[in-house]
Amino acid sequence: MKDFVQYYTEYDEDGRLQRHRTEFAATTYVLDKLIHTGFHILDVGAGTGAYSFYYAEKGCSVVAIDAVPKYIEIMRSRLQSQPDLNIEAFVADIRDLSLPSTTNFDVVLFMGPVYHVPKQAIKHCLDVCLRVLKTDGILAVSYVNAYEGHERDKHADMIIFHSPAEIEQLLSEFDLSLICHNPTDGVVFGELNELAYGQQKEIEELHAWLDKNQHVLYDSEWISSSVHGLYVGRKTI
Repeated sequence: MKDFVQYYTEYDEDGRLQRHRTEFAATTYVLDKLIHTGFHILDVGAGTGAYSFYYAEKGCSVVAIDAVPKYIEIMRSRLQSQPDLNIEAFVADIRDLSLPSTTNFDVVLFMGPVYHVPKQAIKHCLDVCLRVLKTDGILAVSYVNAYEGHERDKHADMIIFHSPAEIEQLLSEFDLSLICHNPTDGVVFGELNELAYGQQKEIEELHAWLDKNQHVLYDSEWISSSVHGLYVGRKTI
């Protein structure tokens, strides 16, 4: 854990999110159809708060946690200039998370920890997420695809990879019904990659591209060619 925190303390998380704007655009495009104003969200592994701020600006209340103190400091500093946003940010490790058992979130974003939590510990983390999620609430899980070699070549010592089938098998063991399982980046997005990175379009313009090209996002044959995947399920009990 110490090595993990040190790695991300020195890592340019904001720069990564700029490089992966296709992933952010595709993920929010999917989740915007499910997350509504007034929802209470737990953002686990929030990083510097990309999703936390995005949904707080849409009128949601957010509890954001991350194991890297630097990221929580960045979020709190940013909140000083946006005091109207309903975000609480805490340093916490999902593997040892203390939240009241009565806490009921409409949405839990488990968007980063699957990249790093050892496979034998993931089930415990998902148990924690589901414990604080309302019945009929939304769980969103992102992961790095084992079939896509680019990230594996660069970060094999830090990232834990999962195949799409492995993720579906893992989540099938919980009280969840599948809503969707999508690719969120990769070569199949073509023009969107250029718009997202090269031309720095606004998120609304990126969503407009996805409106016209939903087949790329929702066609299951593309999932294996995506660098990142997104699994979204609804808690059934």
